[in-house]
Amino acid sequence: MLASSCADKLPPPANLNPPADLLARADKPVMPPEALTSEAAYEGWREDVNDWGETNAGVIDRACWWFQDAGIKLDCRKRPE
Repeated sequence: MLASSCADKLPPPANLNPPADLLARADKPVMPPEALTSEAAYEGWREDVNDWGETNAGVIDRACWWFQDAGIKLDCRKRPE
């Protein structure tokens, strides 16, 4: 029997299985020793770290939108058109 305060509410979704790409996260790139003596190696590492950050931000955005599509109210970043 449902409590009267819950009678007019929908039950939570029973099956929330996000896509596999939302469940994995790459490790942050480690600065190689050469980056201390080579500007090219340092800039390459910085670019790798920037790409890593953008990739993880994309995962967070896609996860937020996926949850919104599943009916969960979240304040996500605007979707690209």
